[in-house]
Amino acid sequence: MNSPTQILLAVSFSLIFQPASALRAEAPIPVTVDQLLAKGPEFDGKEVSVMGYYINSWKEGSCLFIDARAAKNSQPYRQSIWVDETTFNPGNPPSPPIGISELCELGKHYVRIVGHFHYRGANRSGFFRDVRFNRGFGLGGLWPSEITNIMNFRVAFKSPDDPINPCGMYHHK
Repeated sequence: MNSPTQILLAVSFSLIFQPASALRAEAPIPVTVDQLLAKGPEFDGKEVSVMGYYINSWKEGSCLFIDARAAKNSQPYRQSIWVDETTFNPGNPPSPPIGISELCELGKHYVRIVGHFHYRGANRSGFFRDVRFNRGFGLGGLWPSEITNIMNFRVAFKSPDDPINPCGMYHHK
């Protein structure tokens, strides 16, 4: 029979001999949007912390850009990263999960996102390699990269074109 002392000793030994990486969670890698766009394969499958200019509209979709100027480009999938919209899925509770701001507060702002980065590749002309098979991300599968499993999504700082009250009022969480 296992006594409480034997159980305590077994747990203690298992913790002592665990690799250090198993005992602590890996911190997200701080990167820029520019780094993710230029060196996507290096960050594929990794948890990242990134700041950039976020838009969400029916025309461009849910995209993270280097800055507001890049967001005005007519082909956003060439200069942005798709941001997984399921974070704001109506199936979620009425208010966003902890660490996630309401969607109306985020659009047209510089934001900080912590989530998992995925990359599928683009050819030399900048187009997604398998666009005809819709294997990219986002609208029409045009984006070669995406951020999913978002754990933190907040306004980083106000931009010059910041709407006064995007949701009717700012929520302080």
